[in-house]
Amino acid sequence: MKITAQYDLSRGSIIRFMIGNGPPSSDRATMTNRFYRHGNFLTLVAVIEDPIYLSEPLIWTRDFQVSPTRLTPIAPPCIVAFEGTTAQDEVPHYLWGKKPEEFMNEMTAKYGVPQEAALGYPETLYPEYREKLKIRNNRSQ
Repeated sequence: MKITAQYDLSRGSIIRFMIGNGPPSSDRATMTNRFYRHGNFLTLVAVIEDPIYLSEPLIWTRDFQVSPTRLTPIAPPCIVAFEGTTAQDEVPHYLWGKKPEEFMNEMTAKYGVPQEAALGYPETLYPEYREKLKIRNNRSQ
């Protein structure tokens, strides 16, 4: 079975919804879900394409297995409780490119990694990128 959907951004990032973390998504993001059943196993393959935030499709899979026994609830369904977080426990958030310069250079200075490599552009994933860095470092010396 195949399902293709374009998601409304007012509901948040589809990537974070599916995986739990990751980059934001734009209003041009689409997700194609494919379901495959092999006996007692069900495999979900999700392909997320977003021309704004992703340079190549993000492919995500999950496997499920039919349980031969009935699952019974272990605890009461929901208990309202204080989670222990307050306004002072917030983590600062900066828009892309608006992060203060001292934060941008903190990791690159500590580990000696070029900022371009630290930002994780797609070409940094491949072994050829190391050769590109070596050539660039040799020219600068």
